[in-house]
Amino acid sequence: MPTHRSFPDNQQDKIRLKNLANAAIDRLKKEFSNSDIKNILNKLNNLTDEIDINHLEDGLAVFLSNDNYYKFTFSFPVKERLIIDDNFVTRDLVFGMNRTQPYFAVIIDDKNTRIFNCEREKCQEAVHAMLPLKNIVHDIKEGNFPDVSFNDRIRENEERLKNHLRDTEKILKELSGGSQVSVVICGTQKQISFFKEICSSNINIIAEITGNYGSASASELSKLIWPEAKKGFAEIRNEVIKKIDPAVSAKKFVTGIQEIWNLANEGRGLILLVEINFAVTGIIKDNHVEITEKLLNGGSEDIIDELIELVISKGGNVVFFDNGSLENYGRIAMILRY
Repeated sequence: MPTHRSFPDNQQDKIRLKNLANAAIDRLKKEFSNSDIKNILNKLNNLTDEIDINHLEDGLAVFLSNDNYYKFTFSFPVKERLIIDDNFVTRDLVFGMNRTQPYFAVIIDDKNTRIFNCEREKCQEAVHAMLPLKNIVHDIKEGNFPDVSFNDRIRENEERLKNHLRDTEKILKELSGGSQVSVVICGTQKQISFFKEICSSNINIIAEITGNYGSASASELSKLIWPEAKKGFAEIRNEVIKKIDPAVSAKKFVTGIQEIWNLANEGRGLILLVEINFAVTGIIKDNHVEITEKLLNGGSEDIIDELIELVISKGGNVVFFDNGSLENYGRIAMILRY
């Protein structure tokens, strides 16, 4: 459901949440026996007490089962949806990971390197035993090594800087769990150049900001970094569009939900392209997808969400596009691995 960040608008969120919970209770009671849904009903009845409406953003998602309860807030608007299914419909979460994809900001200066966890315009200093990472490059003073030439001291400093940046990359990998990460890097041109030189392929630098921001606060960095990160993420989507024609020529591009489903199930999906609000009801049976005009018994309220989860489970990526931008491809398409 969409929510509000501040008073007095957020006062309507509690009423809306209660209405949705009641609607869910009514639907569940029509479809299941009370013994089957006892725990879910208890969670739904207590939902408005569990969620603090004074600390929400632009959207809220609640996932409930007899055994589990998850809550997520979003920094972007969502459509109101009430879905009862045999698995959680996670499109808004995937959308959030793509459109408001978390990223890191690496702030290098002459004394320390700091790393921030960022999501859209929000930046929070990362917690790690080695952070802030002391920069010892400038501990080499001219008078300390009278027998060492100026050029040798420069080379020694450069090697120390590279080692410092290697340690920075190691911390990034630990913070990200070793997965692919998007990074905005701030520093001097030399620092940025050396970081790009030493960093591995799973570090995706989406923006570079030249300057000394070592003493900047999280609030100041947020205003500086997010506009550049936003451009970087937009460029990633542009790069996906550029891959379509070569994929078509190589016969690695497919459209149509059934064919996409079949090939995704084989693990051939590299990148799924889908419009933000594209959704269809249908039934999945014996690995066949049948689109239906309305929800039928045993069907899914959102076949596209099932498809998104399938692609991700097979190691593929999902990229969301504005509504209407994929109209020529039936609003959904896939680039294949082979």
